[in-house]
Amino acid sequence: MTASERGFIAVCWNDIQDECLEKLLFGSTLDYKDKVLQVKRGDIGFLYNLDTDVLYGVFRALTDGRLHIESGALKGNFPAQIKVDWYQKFEPITEAKNLFKKLKINFGDFLLSSNRVNQLWDEFRSNPSKKDDFRKKFPTDYRVIDGHYVRTKSETIIDNWLYNNLIVHSYERKVPIEEDLYCDFYIPKLDFYIEYWGLTDDCYLVKKSKQRELYQKNGLKLDQFRVI
Repeated sequence: MTASERGFIAVCWNDIQDECLEKLLFGSTLDYKDKVLQVKRGDIGFLYNLDTDVLYGVFRALTDGRLHIESGALKGNFPAQIKVDWYQKFEPITEAKNLFKKLKINFGDFLLSSNRVNQLWDEFRSNPSKKDDFRKKFPTDYRVIDGHYVRTKSETIIDNWLYNNLIVHSYERKVPIEEDLYCDFYIPKLDFYIEYWGLTDDCYLVKKSKQRELYQKNGLKLDQFRVI
């Protein structure tokens, strides 16, 4: 990042956050159209969830801001849009209102000076990474029919379903890519991966987005298993 780069803070709510992160599409209402249209390709972006007071970053605009990049996306209520990509992924910053106050960032401004961009970037760099304690929080306490021990009741249902349908599978297999990624289930005969994403908190949604991106980038077959 250079010191001259401008930026912007897009906003979302819980009901569209997942779509924003999965499609990497940020939007705003027509009230902010003039500001969104000032965003240029290459500008640095951040995403702020108004419901949870959580800030995500760091993104880079892949397009200039314009109207209706994807008509009907984001529930059709945010037609002033910017297509983005992850520039560098950091742990989300919680209690972002306090950060905005500290940096004297006016929420309604939308656009950021290069100085504000640098300040936010520094905050993300200094934000301590949260160690993934999923395995500590969910030990393998559930024994399934085929003898596997899994971490959750939902994974018990999945594993038993695979076994009862005579589908050979492995549990928590290292995915053969450079990144440190373990799948929930792997089907060797089909060379097929299964993930069960059962949580909905903000950090977990970011982790989910990163995992899906890795599967897609490496051309791996993936399905999300849903347990009813």
